[in-house]
Amino acid sequence: MTTHRDEEQRREQILAATARCVIRLGYHGATIDAIAREAGLSKGAVYWYFSDKEEVLVALSSAVWAANIATMRSLLARPGPFESFARELGERFIEITMGKDDLYRLFFEFWAMGDMSKALARTLYQNQRLMEAVVAERVQVAIDAGELRADLDPATVALSYIALFNGLAVRHAFDSKVDARRCWQQASSSLYRGVAAE
Repeated sequence: MTTHRDEEQRREQILAATARCVIRLGYHGATIDAIAREAGLSKGAVYWYFSDKEEVLVALSSAVWAANIATMRSLLARPGPFESFARELGERFIEITMGKDDLYRLFFEFWAMGDMSKALARTLYQNQRLMEAVVAERVQVAIDAGELRADLDPATVALSYIALFNGLAVRHAFDSKVDARRCWQQASSSLYRGVAAE
């Protein structure tokens, strides 16, 4: 008898296989057949859990974003200055997205697929906004503590840091020899100097 835990594990197995397929084969190559093969399952087993490829990709996108947002929330819980938070946030995302699994390729595919799938575009937009809100919360704490300038809009500062990271991910996609950590440290320090209270 299949338990709820078994079903969750099977869904996770399918999502992990989907991520590998999308990273390796791109959106068009990541067919249900390819996903099933990668997961070691029948095509019917994939369809048991997901109605179509779009549903699998939306679920994968949600899972990846949820993991990233959980990472951000764990960093938010740590005490310390905003500059340290921002530096560590970038370094964690570099480790996660540009590390051995090449997750940045998955994000590029999500962004590209957003033009083809309204459901995926909606998921991307909602999660991007949630990520911005989480960082903006931390910015507001730093403003209230007098660490950052009082005239700043927390949402704009949050978006600036996220855009900086996204830009590094794009650059890394074209030249993996770029020292993303060094670039992040220098660029985030420069951005911090621009928003720090005097």
